[in-house]
Amino acid sequence: MAQQKRGTPFNGTQIKFAKAPGTPATAITQLSTANPAVATVASHGLKNGDVVLLASESNPAVNGLYVAAQTDTATKFTVVGLDGSAVGAVSDAKFIKVDTFGFCDATSLDIESATVDYEDMTTNCDDYPYEEGNIKAGAIQMEISYDPDKEVNQYLEGLLFSQADTVFQFKPKDKTALRSYVCSVSGFKFNGQ
Repeated sequence: MAQQKRGTPFNGTQIKFAKAPGTPATAITQLSTANPAVATVASHGLKNGDVVLLASESNPAVNGLYVAAQTDTATKFTVVGLDGSAVGAVSDAKFIKVDTFGFCDATSLDIESATVDYEDMTTNCDDYPYEEGNIKAGAIQMEISYDPDKEVNQYLEGLLFSQADTVFQFKPKDKTALRSYVCSVSGFKFNGQ
């Protein structure tokens, strides 16, 4: 009898963290007001899943880390997570591709993408109870083999104290689905090993 696969083993998962970015210098000639926004540039050199940092002095609502997608043309890429309709026109945006750390030190991973809290909005005029859901940020917890001499471990520990954002990405090996989360480190605990 043939042995059946029971999912991807954890050690077959690829994990990356975005490194501290440099200063955005490549001009975005147009940033659409679509959701998600599409950036037009002279040439981007990006691949799907690359992390980019956007910056604008005139409209700081675009400032932040994002993931590039639909990079099949040399002059356009989709800025996943940026709602262009919410930020409006931007004339001075720039971007930089952010390098990433490959991360092989995780021994377990638990991801809660988001949660929904429901609030009772029933009034005395309602015939039936009425609730509205509010989406709240999730959490990522992982156990790692910590080596204080590794640059990536020093970087992650430093993120706890700076509270700067990073991008956490993971993809099961041999799968096409890539998940990316902009997050900050809220705890770093040593267990004595």
